[in-house]
Parts: sequence; C-alpha cells; structure tokens
Amino acid sequence: SLKVNGPAIYGSTPWVRAEEEGSPLGIRYTVTPGKFNIIALGKPTGTLSVPGDIPISATSRVRLLGTSGSLRWTRRDGKINITVPSSLPSDIANVFTVDWIR
Repeated sequence: SLKVNGPAIYGSTPWVRAEEEGSPLGIRYTVTPGKFNIIALGKPTGTLSVPGDIPISATSRVRLLGTSGSLRWTRRDGKINITVPSSLPSDIANVFTVDWIR
C-alpha cells in the first residue's frame, strides 16, 4: 500500500536503471535522500537476488518497509542476495530499502 511504500515513491527519482529486465518478479529501483529502494512487484520468497552493481556497501543496512529491523544480505557471484522474511506487508509490492550509512 502507499501508506507503507510511499517513502520509496513520493519525492523519489528513478535510478540510472529504473527496472530489472528478465527478473521473474518485476523489480524497480528508486532513489530518495540517503536511500536506495528496490521495489519488488508481488511477493518474493526465500532470497531476493539483484545485480551487484546496485549502490550498496559493507556498512549499508537493508530494511523491508512495513517491518522492523534489518535484513540479512550477502554479495556473492556478482549478485546481492537479500533474505526475505516469511511474512511480507503486501501482496502487490514490497520495498527493500538500502540505508546508506557513512
């Protein structure tokens, strides 16, 4: 819902690559001040994998909007793999936010 996912939409700009071609889920990217947003259309399960060129560093924290706490993520074989919680806030779209911590 926009109540949960609005922070990744309102006042955002598309990233240089606005969407991920060929993903089984529709994946969109937006940028808001201090954050990079990965918008997964639908309900990903298990692990969400995106290309490793997204702006994320070892000090970045990944969160799922509408939930509390940070998610586990790894960089392997040129991909960023985010562990998806078993319960998601939306059936339509879920936003994984990368907080840029300096």
